[in-house]
Amino acid sequence: MEGNCKALVNNEYRTILPGHLLLFPPGERYDLIIGEHQNDKPSGDYYVLCSGKLIDEWWQRSSQNQLTRISTDGRLQEVWNQIILESRRTSGGDKRLLSLLLQALLILIDRAITDASSYSTASAATALRIKYYIESNAQREITINEIAAYVSLSVSRVSHIFKNQFGMSIIKYAQQMRLHLALELMENTTLNLENIAEQSGFGSYTFFYRVFRKHYGVSPKVYRNR
Repeated sequence: MEGNCKALVNNEYRTILPGHLLLFPPGERYDLIIGEHQNDKPSGDYYVLCSGKLIDEWWQRSSQNQLTRISTDGRLQEVWNQIILESRRTSGGDKRLLSLLLQALLILIDRAITDASSYSTASAATALRIKYYIESNAQREITINEIAAYVSLSVSRVSHIFKNQFGMSIIKYAQQMRLHLALELMENTTLNLENIAEQSGFGSYTFFYRVFRKHYGVSPKVYRNR
């Protein structure tokens, strides 16, 4: 997540940087060197050590490299944090919940590895980071300036990279995410439409109404009544 260190990968020591994912099957040698040189940046990472039937089955159905570069997707960290918090409970945590969280973590790791292979160029990887950021923050007001700062690029560069990769603007993709969330709230809650507009990230019902009608051809009220 930050800084750098070295790890034994395929019998040689490799520099590990933010975005690197290390995977070692149970029983395989693992060695990490932190702070080897005085000018090394302090490193921080997420890790989990585990074994058992679930892990064995995962290793059998997937052929993973020891070292992979993935996008630092906030969703991975969120599940990791939940595993950490649950395991720190005085009771040792709910074993069933820990198992489910671990399953979720493995699925997200698989997805991150697949995405990394699909988006091999630097620009494509950046576009994927932007996409994840939008998905994680669509429920609130976000700006292109904020996204540009998140990936340390200019506003024009961010807009170009995203549209070139996904064929739509950042604003349009954010609106699509908010529309999907609004539909879920309309179908599964009794919230009024004004609250749904606010909770799905549109801010005002007037704006929500305009975007919804343009996309679905009917007003939110008519759609919900159907």
